[in-house]
Order: sequence, then C-alpha cells, then structure tokens
Amino acid sequence: MLLVFCTAGFAGFLYNVSVLDKAAIGKLTDEKLADAYIDVEIELKAVQAFHEAAGFSNARDYESYKALLRYRFDLLEELRQRKIEPPQLDP
Repeated sequence: MLLVFCTAGFAGFLYNVSVLDKAAIGKLTDEKLADAYIDVEIELKAVQAFHEAAGFSNARDYESYKALLRYRFDLLEELRQRKIEPPQLDP
C-alpha cells in the first residue's frame, strides 16, 4: 500500500487516499472497490480545485497527482472487468 503525500508551499497537504497496487485492487470486494473509486474521485476533484487556485508548487506535487490519476485508472479498469458501472459523482 502506498500513501500519496503532497506539500503545497506553506500549506501542508496530504492526499487522503491509500493507493493499492493492481493485485490488491483485484482482491477488493465489489463494495470496497466502488468505495475506493468514490474516494479517489472526490480526492481528485478537491485536488483539482486546489491546484486551479494555487498551482502545483513543485515537481513532487505533480508526481503525486499523477500517481493519484493512475490509481483512479486502475480502479476504473477493475470496475469494468467486473462489469460494474462506476459510481457517478456529478448529478
């Protein structure tokens, strides 16, 4: 399990998502898989809003963001393999 950290200038800031590898994602129950997907979508929306206002302060912020995007992709891929419709956050 990997915890993605990010610092942004004066405001210390932690991505609140535990990033699992593909093997661990495959072992999640359908419910836990959907919950993990929802968590990463919420985190990405919050991070995007933050960075639109403040920008990425350094390369580590950028790399952490990319890792979170990759995790979302891996979750989405597993959802599709199980033929589970990804939860929608936008109305």
